[in-house]
Amino acid sequence: MYLSIVIPCHNYGHYIKDCINSILLNDLKFILEIIIVNDSSIDNSENIILNLKKKINLIKYYKFNFKSLSKSSNYGISKSKSDYILKVDADDLINKDFIKIHFNYLLKKDIDISFSNLVFFNRYKKKNIKQSNSNFMYFFKYPVGSGIIYKKKVWEQLKGYDESLNFQDDLDFWIKIKKKKKYKIFHIDEYIYYYRNHRTSMSK
Repeated sequence: MYLSIVIPCHNYGHYIKDCINSILLNDLKFILEIIIVNDSSIDNSENIILNLKKKINLIKYYKFNFKSLSKSSNYGISKSKSDYILKVDADDLINKDFIKIHFNYLLKKDIDISFSNLVFFNRYKKKNIKQSNSNFMYFFKYPVGSGIIYKKKVWEQLKGYDESLNFQDDLDFWIKIKKKKKYKIFHIDEYIYYYRNHRTSMSK
């Protein structure tokens, strides 16, 4: 059982190296590929990604002018070859045990979707955000579309992220998951996904 990690990137050259390095600290035996979709970046994102690609065989790189986070996410997932998907925003980080902890539950419990608590951080502070299966108020501010691991068939059945949305596509995706009421969802009560907040964040 393998994992495809999909990273949409738009002008996040300043952060993406740290993002990739946080992934590489994990147990690589579970990772089949790291798919980076560079969407309309005008900073140094491409040079940084290409330099990383030379050193890291797991990286697959695509460049488009979608100007759409949902289109970038859908394209990256459409190119994936694994049964499981993890979408990580290019400015975020994951804990060194993130994948091992998730797969410990995914393998034992036949989970469709697993998600953890968040560490919300910026240059000045960190704040732990406890997630929940039922509390949608958190999802409006910290949508869990990134940092969750789900079976690719879930994305296929839900027809991916809504490309008509300019923002909150993660929230919309999660609401569609909840409406189906057929997926086995597991909350991991650990703070292992690091959600970066900054003034150029796409979520703003």
